[in-house]
Amino acid sequence: MNSIAATPVLRTRSLTQARDMPILVRLEPRPGVAPSGKPPVRLFLGSEDAQYRAERIFLYALEQVRDPTRTYEIFVMRDMAGYTPRGWRTGFTNYRFAIPDYAGRSGKAIYNDVDQIYLADPGHMFDLDLGNHGFLSVSASDTSVMVMDCGRMAPVWNLPAATSQSKERLHADAAPFWGPLDAAWNSRDAEYEEGRSKLLHFTAMHTQPWQPFPEDYAYRQNPLADLWFDLERQADAAGYHVFTASSPSGGYGPALAARAQSDAKAPLSESLLKFIQADGVRRAMVVTAVPPPPAPETPAMIAIDL
Repeated sequence: MNSIAATPVLRTRSLTQARDMPILVRLEPRPGVAPSGKPPVRLFLGSEDAQYRAERIFLYALEQVRDPTRTYEIFVMRDMAGYTPRGWRTGFTNYRFAIPDYAGRSGKAIYNDVDQIYLADPGHMFDLDLGNHGFLSVSASDTSVMVMDCGRMAPVWNLPAATSQSKERLHADAAPFWGPLDAAWNSRDAEYEEGRSKLLHFTAMHTQPWQPFPEDYAYRQNPLADLWFDLERQADAAGYHVFTASSPSGGYGPALAARAQSDAKAPLSESLLKFIQADGVRRAMVVTAVPPPPAPETPAMIAIDL
């Protein structure tokens, strides 16, 4: 991603708990088709909370062009633990350099910034022969789209390096491992060519159609905005959601278990219970400022029947 700002934009970190591992979105072969037998396409997506619209449409666009016979594993890197985003132009700038560790230091992986849409199946990029190279991208200093050999890159790109070194230093250290990637896989704004481009990258932050940071930029019209908005309209019409009841997120099960544990009635002292019953109250809401120890999972507000 590029910005017209002269200095890096500092993003406020999310209030959600930092994650040690990315969020997995797994796309199985579509029903009714014979699985191809090819290895899953592993894709790591750099994102942040303000890019929720872009994140959804990135995944929807991928659904439209993927091989229906193949499995795709998209690892969404958002609010990752251990980073200090000083000098970053996005809230996820250095996440890409920890991919070898997130991927178990083996196999291939694709990296994408969230402000992109696929126009062709990324499985074709994933299957490229890297030869003697550790990663392929349009240039050694532009890794906004790349495919890498995680084992080969792990000595240079890893979690300790990603959380302590600058993007410029990490690019410089990896330069000997670089190989060229067809520019059609990273068509940046005006580089887009209908029928040739395989990925459109909305690099200029002040023209991103979904306008994620209105407090930071005076947005201008993007001449390619209709390509993105058409996808969003299609996703809305289809009722598309990244996670569904039949394909929930990895946090869905633990969240249900935590809620089941918290469904117990709130503790009431015997004197308080007698007081409210004597007043004829049949239903009351108990409000506590802080959950009583040692049960931090107790909700702050619980309705109980008396």
